Amino acid sequence: MTDTPEPAAPDGAPLALWAGDSFTAGEGSRGHPFTYPFLVSAALGWQCVLDAQCGTGFVNPGHLASPDFEPLLARLPGLRRRHPHAREVIVDAGRNDSEESELAVALAARSYLDAVRAGWPTATVTVLLPTLLEARQPAGYQRISGLLREICAGRPGVRVVDPGADAEFVRACESPGRWSLVCPDGFHPSHQGQGLYARVLTRLLA
Repeated sequence: MTDTPEPAAPDGAPLALWAGDSFTAGEGSRGHPFTYPFLVSAALGWQCVLDAQCGTGFVNPGHLASPDFEPLLARLPGLRRRHPHAREVIVDAGRNDSEESELAVALAARSYLDAVRAGWPTATVTVLLPTLLEARQPAGYQRISGLLREICAGRPGVRVVDPGADAEFVRACESPGRWSLVCPDGFHPSHQGQGLYARVLTRLLA
């Protein structure tokens, strides 16, 4: 899945660009209106533009999903041309980089964030730390999260948000009904999981 077209701005609503992977794309969900990027954007009064390709990350090109997919940085020049007026850039990636070397991920993430800042110098940039619908994130995800925190520290206009540390998120993932939050693949957010992400992120991004 590539980015959605930039719509006309109703009443000057700010444009929010979400960049990421299959979670961001809504893999296995009921479609765009019900996925967390669109739900959060609607709740916060943003227009949602989606740049999401399954299996991709800062390093991972996602070629197991499609030979035409590319990592985030390679997709950025086209996004800048198509969506030059984004006011919010939400980066939701890293899940597919957990098997990559720390050096490769750090270099790619740093280059990507530098390019985002150059492309949208006045936008607020939010980096979401990679999560699964689990109360405790896998070790590889924790490693990526640590790298992203270090890279983002001290960068003006860049904030780090950790959905996996949110109390509501953790309680839901620890509950007996936890499996209702994921699709039959046991991995991607179901309709209920999309709703949980949307509630948590709306609160954290407000």
